[in-house]
Amino acid sequence: MKQIILYVVLFVFIGCTNDGTPTGPPAVTGTSVSPPPPTTTGYYLDLTGYGETLEPNFLKVSSDGSWERYGGTENVNGTSYLVMLASDSARFYYTATTSQYAGYRPKGQNPIIFDAPQGVLPARWSSDLTVTLTADFSYMGYSVSTRSTYTLVDTTPIVTLLGSFSHVAHFSVRVDMSASSGDASSTSQEIWLARGPGGIKSIRSGGIPVYFVHGYVNGQAWGSQPAAHKTAPGNLSSAENIIRGMFR
Repeated sequence: MKQIILYVVLFVFIGCTNDGTPTGPPAVTGTSVSPPPPTTTGYYLDLTGYGETLEPNFLKVSSDGSWERYGGTENVNGTSYLVMLASDSARFYYTATTSQYAGYRPKGQNPIIFDAPQGVLPARWSSDLTVTLTADFSYMGYSVSTRSTYTLVDTTPIVTLLGSFSHVAHFSVRVDMSASSGDASSTSQEIWLARGPGGIKSIRSGGIPVYFVHGYVNGQAWGSQPAAHKTAPGNLSSAENIIRGMFR
């Protein structure tokens, strides 16, 4: 049962991070950066504008039928948070001042607030740069620690229903979790971000590609055909959610 509990937490966690417009690499609790080794063939990528701002009109509908949208504000334990609603009925919380990812509420359960908001990723990336974000919290009487490791794999052009994008940032993301019960689990995912719409494609390990197909992101409407809102089955938790919380 303990192992099942940790798996459920992990499954929800990989679908609950929020990106905003990057502002640089401030030193924030919960963020560690491993500088890349010296190289003469490396490259640098300015990811300003690759993130997503959680604003009143924010909406993302994905090709698997899942969606995320702005849900206003909510008071949890005396603190006001910005809220993102997801098609699997989960809620994700972000600090009202810095929009850092601060916790979530699985369907039918009480809110889980992190001991400290998750850190943010830098705007300027080099080849082979690895960044790890951490978050600790309590769940059903257990202490849970998470480590989300992001590696910039490459940059590539991509064509989707939204249009053609160049210099798309391709990341490999690994999320490791451990609980005070002694259980541990991990998952991985590939994600692609473009300047303007943010996350446009993702692939979970062994899965099929999921694309951003319609919505409103960073002050602009994306996609020519409105996609129907529908509730995603519980085992589909939006594949795009992994990118939430990446950039500020």
